[in-house]
Amino acid sequence: MEDFDFYRKRRMNNLDEQAYVYKYIPLKYLLSMLKNKKLRIDKITTWEDPYENFFLKEEFYTYVPFYQRDIPISTEEISKRIYGQSWTLKEESDAMWRIYSIYSEDKKFNLDEMAIKIKVQVRNLFDLVYTEDSCMATTSIGEIQYKTTQEIEEWRNNLRCAKIDFLKFSEECLFMKRDSFQHEEEVRIIISECTEKIAQEFLEFKIPNIGIFEEYILDPRLNNQEDIDNVVKLISECGVEKSLISRSSLYDFFPKKIKL
Repeated sequence: MEDFDFYRKRRMNNLDEQAYVYKYIPLKYLLSMLKNKKLRIDKITTWEDPYENFFLKEEFYTYVPFYQRDIPISTEEISKRIYGQSWTLKEESDAMWRIYSIYSEDKKFNLDEMAIKIKVQVRNLFDLVYTEDSCMATTSIGEIQYKTTQEIEEWRNNLRCAKIDFLKFSEECLFMKRDSFQHEEEVRIIISECTEKIAQEFLEFKIPNIGIFEEYILDPRLNNQEDIDNVVKLISECGVEKSLISRSSLYDFFPKKIKL
């Protein structure tokens, strides 16, 4: 048990396990997670930023004397077995609401696509995915290190002189992101499964107690009370206490009376 605790702490990459992280998740996915009591983590190949996992997108090759030429090395089998999930240390963010919560031009919500912000302590989140000794070399959580484009290019160039450890460098680059995204204050879970396992489309982890999620915050632009009541009802029917569900007050403004 001592070894397990030691490695678990090391795989948290100096992240404060008592800190809180937040995730903006569409209502339809949140309800599925709560009903099934499973946390889904998708392949990183589904992420849109072309710089994600840029290390495994490089063109690797090795010289083979038999053929007297360079032979390309495929990283596909490694790439399709790496899974990740993003959270944030930022408690409230205008940008995150606008990125993750779909709001139509006529200022109406498709409630299924409306994001709910959930809150969980780092240690409780990591315990969902780091469950046994086999996780020690494959599962990690940590803060993103934001780099300038030049710093990332320097990191890439230095690989030419290094002995390539595909899993090590792949994980390292997945905790690295361009500083244009610094506003996200991102925390990531990264899981790298060995190539001996069958690649799955996604991973799922049991949530023994949904009570680890301490807040459910509705989009601040949701002003229709009937819609608010409906969303609260849907979430509470999954076993969540109504007292944990509220609407963000980010855009609320109440004029003060100023006597002239």
